[in-house]
Amino acid sequence: MKMYKTELKHSPYSINSYAPLGYDATWVLALALDKTMKQMKEMNASVDSFSYKDAAFAQELSKTLLHINTNGITGVIKFNKNQERLNKIWIEQFQEDGEIRLGYFDPEKHNLSKGELTMIPGKGLYGQMVNLRGTRTLLMNH
Repeated sequence: MKMYKTELKHSPYSINSYAPLGYDATWVLALALDKTMKQMKEMNASVDSFSYKDAAFAQELSKTLLHINTNGITGVIKFNKNQERLNKIWIEQFQEDGEIRLGYFDPEKHNLSKGELTMIPGKGLYGQMVNLRGTRTLLMNH
């Protein structure tokens, strides 16, 4: 990520905050396709016989994605049984100087409903309204 930002400082292009996610998504798909093709070969099938209506290939690809566990430029990449990425969710707040990163929620280690939130030192959050998935929530220090 540092290298990405450094390169863009000397470029006419601006930083796109979604570019690292796209990069990681491409690598995850490449890893999953590689592993799926190996599994399909064992079943006497190949990528050459692939079609968009190939349910067996789609099922194998989905199963393979569930077992992806790799480091990307956006952090550790792995998925839960619902095929949702298990990654830290940054809690940000719009303040006078723009978006301020306050802390994060780690879905593997914490339960936000119990108030377990990792805070960045020196940043205030408790007692303030925050927007979590479209709902206004008041976080209180316990």
